[in-house]
Amino acid sequence: MGKVIVCGKGGSGKSTVTALLARYLVVSGRSVCVIDADESNTCLYRMVDLPHPGRTLAEELGGRPAIVKNCSSVCFDETNFPQKLHVKDLPCSCTSCRDNLYLVSIGKIKEMGEGCSCVMTDLAKQFISMLYAGSWTYLIDTGSSMEHIGRSLYDVCDAFLMVIDGTWESLELAVKMKEFAERLNKKIYWVLNKVKDSNLTFMAKALEERGLKPQGVVPYISLFEEAALRGSSLPLQKEVIRNIESLASALAFGSQLESAFITSCMK
Repeated sequence: MGKVIVCGKGGSGKSTVTALLARYLVVSGRSVCVIDADESNTCLYRMVDLPHPGRTLAEELGGRPAIVKNCSSVCFDETNFPQKLHVKDLPCSCTSCRDNLYLVSIGKIKEMGEGCSCVMTDLAKQFISMLYAGSWTYLIDTGSSMEHIGRSLYDVCDAFLMVIDGTWESLELAVKMKEFAERLNKKIYWVLNKVKDSNLTFMAKALEERGLKPQGVVPYISLFEEAALRGSSLPLQKEVIRNIESLASALAFGSQLESAFITSCMK
């Protein structure tokens, strides 16, 4: 699987699932690039245990004025960027990496009255369309639950990964996303997040009634809340390894890990 949009309602845990899946895939030997397409979240780099990238892609390309001016044509100067772009082609000032894990942030809204996030989404669309996938996996963490649909970010991606939390709103959005995916002829996968034992049965039944079958379940883990509070990386807990492995397998990401190797890589 090449380019996957991680989507869901606000607060469902899109960044959590993105970070867990990215870290799992890297441990399994895959090459992963996390694309931060959320204009408000500032802590994704911490969650995947990478240094701050320094600048966003928008800042690297001259900031909002330059992006607004050029998005109708091409933001990437062909003298500096190849047509088939790889994340490794980007200046190190706007990427963060360790081994086979990369992170690039599209852009952030930092000032009052700066304007809407449409500019960032247009830049993300252009950037992702140029990316050469090859053997790499690109996980695109989105912000607004429907921004990527409204501005057709799906055009340049291969599949949706829908994060569902234990709320009615999330269930209804999942149904809508299923309809969109079918109309777009795009693959869509489901993962339940922040699930407590007390509501797992209800959630499973509610999804079944809607014709949805999750490919993974991330249980509620208090250590994740603590990590979010401290701004630290998300640990690969034993409770989530098997579920993330199941999700990765469903997404056709491949390789199984020996339990001893997994255990040695967990924090």
